[in-house]
Amino acid sequence: MGHLPEILKLQMLSDPSHLTDVRYPLYIKSILPFGITSFQLRAPDIDDISLLGAGLRLKPVLARAGVPLFVNNRPDIAQTLGAEGVHLGSTDIPISAVKRHFPDLLVGATVHSEEEAFSAKSEGADFLSLGAIFPSSTKPSVEVMSISLATSIIRTIHHPCMLIGGITLENLYEIMPTGWIGVAVCAALHPKEATEDFGLLTARISKISNRLIRLLGN
Repeated sequence: MGHLPEILKLQMLSDPSHLTDVRYPLYIKSILPFGITSFQLRAPDIDDISLLGAGLRLKPVLARAGVPLFVNNRPDIAQTLGAEGVHLGSTDIPISAVKRHFPDLLVGATVHSEEEAFSAKSEGADFLSLGAIFPSSTKPSVEVMSISLATSIIRTIHHPCMLIGGITLENLYEIMPTGWIGVAVCAALHPKEATEDFGLLTARISKISNRLIRLLGN
């Protein structure tokens, strides 16, 4: 597994509406070559058996491509799957507890303020996800964090930070390289509609990846 700036450059978030579809791993396999550097299994509303089943189908696909797997909020399932990390929200299991009981897992933490950022760092989070940077279709109730606040946190905290929330190809051009190491994206990496042409979809993903390369370097 590479260093954090390499594996977090473009993290794909799973779409819960497709996750239990047995064809979903085939879709993931088909788009990984277009610049996906890590994958987060995120599905808060499905049962444990379905979540584990989805992870068991996805993990071999990701492993063969050398793409690290993170599991949202479930270090136990992450460890069962042999995932590389776990991602926690501010109301999830404490970071310090995960670091103590699951020491082999990388731990990311979503934060929405400077106070949360410094708290997560002090608890031992390996990296932070700042957001939501833009209004999110997958989490519409989450308050938007201004880019200026995100930049201020990045410049003062001296810790690996990525951006999350509503990021698309179009608004990615509004974000300047101010020290963040990558982005987490959901909707823009999935078909906008069932009939979307696969060529158009992969072209969009490639453009997102290429834009990140230009912003952050190889």
